[in-house]
Amino acid sequence: MVLDSAHHALRIRRLVAKGMLPTADVSEVVLNSWKRCMEDYGLKPESTQLPPVLTRAEFLERHECSGKLLYEAGPEMELLYHQLGDSQLVVVLVDRDGTILHLVESPDLQEELAALNLRRGAVWSERYAGSNGIGTCLHTTAPTLIQTTDHFFHKHTLLTCAAVPIYDPRGELIAALNVTGTSGSMPNSSMALINLAARMVENRLMDAACADALSIYFHVQPERANTVYGGRLMLNPEDGSIVAANRNALLLLGIQHASELHGRSIESVFQLPFHTLLQKSIEHSFQPMPVFSSGVGNRFFAVAQYSQKKLSYLLASGEHVELLKLPVAAEQATEIIHNDAKPKPTVTEFGDSEIDASFEQALKVAKFHVPILIQGEVGTGKEHFAKAFHQEGERQSHAFVSLDCMALAQDQSDETLIAESRTTTEQLLASKIAQAKNGVLFIDKVEELSLSAQGQLLRALDEHEGLGPEQQPLLITASTGRLLDRVQQGHFRADLYYRISGFELNLKPLRERSQKAQLFRAMLNHEGYQGSISEAAEKQLLAYQWPGNVRQLAYVLKVMLAQADNKDILDEQHVPVYLFLRESAVSPSLSSDTPAPLKEVALRSSPIELSASQPEETVEGLNPLEQTERLTLLRLLEDSRWNISSVSKQLGMSRNTLYRRLHRLQIPLRSE
Repeated sequence: MVLDSAHHALRIRRLVAKGMLPTADVSEVVLNSWKRCMEDYGLKPESTQLPPVLTRAEFLERHECSGKLLYEAGPEMELLYHQLGDSQLVVVLVDRDGTILHLVESPDLQEELAALNLRRGAVWSERYAGSNGIGTCLHTTAPTLIQTTDHFFHKHTLLTCAAVPIYDPRGELIAALNVTGTSGSMPNSSMALINLAARMVENRLMDAACADALSIYFHVQPERANTVYGGRLMLNPEDGSIVAANRNALLLLGIQHASELHGRSIESVFQLPFHTLLQKSIEHSFQPMPVFSSGVGNRFFAVAQYSQKKLSYLLASGEHVELLKLPVAAEQATEIIHNDAKPKPTVTEFGDSEIDASFEQALKVAKFHVPILIQGEVGTGKEHFAKAFHQEGERQSHAFVSLDCMALAQDQSDETLIAESRTTTEQLLASKIAQAKNGVLFIDKVEELSLSAQGQLLRALDEHEGLGPEQQPLLITASTGRLLDRVQQGHFRADLYYRISGFELNLKPLRERSQKAQLFRAMLNHEGYQGSISEAAEKQLLAYQWPGNVRQLAYVLKVMLAQADNKDILDEQHVPVYLFLRESAVSPSLSSDTPAPLKEVALRSSPIELSASQPEETVEGLNPLEQTERLTLLRLLEDSRWNISSVSKQLGMSRNTLYRRLHRLQIPLRSE
């Protein structure tokens, strides 16, 4: 129950003063946080203070320093937002000090969130914002849920916040991923999905930081060694010493911090030397094999994978045929073949022959230094298109530099802020253009720029024209909406529009692409999957509207691979439940500018209470994805009063398939 400000403050003071063990009214995590707020930070629960906001210059500096984190986290945040499917939720990324770096939100929420200073540049550490999901997670370095009256300040009691820490390849806390709900409720599956997204970000950071390293994947179950739930160690290719480890590796090995592994030989972890482990992986066709840990001798299943440098050598020498049969090695090999052999992209790259034709046209016009404008909904693959263009074009040996215009977005109502930031913004633009010399400058979300920032961008581009074509970067700009419409509405400068739109192309949303089935198979191949996909599963994927576009598809395919019991075929039982609810789907004309919650996923985010006989416990043997799937089905069954026939019809799934899924997810049957 949400109390008024005075009673909320009184409740906190009384519970902190008692110093007693937490009751059902408050958890130990929350009580300890309240104590820190009052005793360590000198905060008062009666206060109406808001979290402070950095100056524009300070924020741009932090944003620039966090460039790698933002680059890797951005796609996962978009996917998480679409998976949650609720416009009353916002996905937030903060740095280790609690400064908000990026948000994914509905435009309808912006005003409400801004009133609480839940916006870029605001500092949500406990010291300044009291007990909250972000700040408390960063202090405890553990997944944290702070609900309504758990918050220290009364202003925040209408919020529910769930946050998960993010660690860099050295095992240091660098950020937190947060989901905040403004309705006071949070989907039961949220924490599992946030945790999965955080792990994906960590793995992407490892790949980026240790691109040359050889990887060891392991788990107690062989089928999970090569998944996001497996342990991963990255080794120096010269001597086999450990240079990075993910959190799953630490958990499986019973190690507290990654620093305890750094510099150690792999032989000190497993009872096999580096070269022997690699040789055995080759002999076992890179399939997970039994290994024993040093010391206690626990058994794992592990596989070693080549570094990209080694793969490049093997591919150049024509020895890559066997490698392409393997999960992770195949993904790496595909990238290297794409870079080295430079094959022309096929329709399977983008799922539509028109997009493929546009790609070929863009390659031709770029030879004349014509700027390219890419327009399309969120998640349609604009950055992927730009990167593929860079790899296939004549500038591949030079830099690909990305500039996210969200970092330059300005509040046009605050002239002081604009004046303060003008110099810093111009310096950032000049720096990015200089870094991309002779290469490609990718300017993303250009529609987010204020009119003032648009003018600064135009001036920066014009100033560098004097350097000559041989020194200038090729300009590729991306927008999530039709820029000409914004020009006509007076929100975008016409001179800048014509400066960046020499060659204009539009990426279709996934639901409108003509050859989605080929795209499904191509993306599975990129994931290293060499099996097939059943006609029934493909039918469900084709029928879905894909509001999150290609990004959401990539996530769903990874979910299916993680859940697949039979690695030779992906069947409809591996397709997430919400994709079956086609009859509730929203209109195909869903706008990317105002992401709306899908009715088919609203079921997962509605606060339906399970009966006492069906507690939402963690079921042993199920991974987080399966736990989420289980909760989804339980809520659907409860809502249908456990009528299997009714649920089967709602899902468009045969009864036999539904029964198999219930059995796999350990859901006991009831009488219909």
